[in-house]
Amino acid sequence: MNSEKEKDPIIILKILILGDSGVGKTSILIKYINNKFDESHIATIGVDYMDKTIKYKNINIKLQIWDTSGQEKFRSIARNFYRNSDAIFIVFDLNNKDTYNSIKQWINDVEEHCPNIKKILLGNKSDLEKNVSEEIIKNFAKENNLQYFETSAKNGTNIKEAFKAMVDLLLGGKSEQEILNGFALHESDLSIASENQTTKKKKCC
Repeated sequence: MNSEKEKDPIIILKILILGDSGVGKTSILIKYINNKFDESHIATIGVDYMDKTIKYKNINIKLQIWDTSGQEKFRSIARNFYRNSDAIFIVFDLNNKDTYNSIKQWINDVEEHCPNIKKILLGNKSDLEKNVSEEIIKNFAKENNLQYFETSAKNGTNIKEAFKAMVDLLLGGKSEQEILNGFALHESDLSIASENQTTKKKKCC
């Protein structure tokens, strides 16, 4: 029996993946969790999630990653998850300019409901021909103070790096003890604890 491992505290970080339908949100998630790519997967209906436990400064961190539908009729469902999330990936398709043009709408929607949440921008499908200027994207990311990664769920380009950057964005600069003191240690909970009540979720706003 691995009793010591069972006693290790687990901090749970809830990460949401947003973006238009068809940009590859589910594929990014599956590639990160299972290192697989399936071109024939069915579009997400509503919201789904998968999780993965990693080590960060000798602490078990469970990433609970929520995959949302980009269809307009499901957006109200996704909004219900903003406030209890710790961070958000906003994804667009490098080959579809319309999905890039939707980024600002996604950002505005998130900031309306949860203005202080951490965000990272992903331009997916970098393995295909790009229809959005790299210079335009980088300028947009800089203007909006967003880290930006070009990813490919098909060949894995920058998938692990993007998730590592997200964890660093949430936990970087904190010592192991600061993380343990400042974050919830509940296997059943989803997100960061408040500064004054370490057993309650922290509101992103």
